[in-house]
Amino acid sequence: RGDLYPEEKARVIEKDTAITVMVGDGLNDAQAIAASNVGVGVSGGIEATLEVADVFVSGQGLRGFWRAYEGACSTKLVVQRNLKYSIVYNLLGASLAVLGYITPLIAALIMPISSCTVILSSIVGNSFKSRGSN
Repeated sequence: RGDLYPEEKARVIEKDTAITVMVGDGLNDAQAIAASNVGVGVSGGIEATLEVADVFVSGQGLRGFWRAYEGACSTKLVVQRNLKYSIVYNLLGASLAVLGYITPLIAALIMPISSCTVILSSIVGNSFKSRGSN
């Protein structure tokens, strides 16, 4: 919403029962940013939002905000994938050890493979790719 006084912005956010995200670039947005669940300060106006924002995006306009949002969504997918890898590996390893197909020592020795898989998955799924100065 736009064209609101700072107090009105904060009141709208405080009344909202959903998770709120406030994006602003100036002193008149600081109160609403502080009242929101997630406050995003965008460079360009007065940098007062830096004091109250949870996230500060450099660069003019909303382009930096959208890049941060897309990167966060991508990061969430990487984390979920890595959790699935870990759960499958641990269930498989523990089941094989409990059933006697492998010894607990062997299961413990191959555990670093799970860690390496998660690390490689994280590297391949790099969420915040460099896009120059955009």
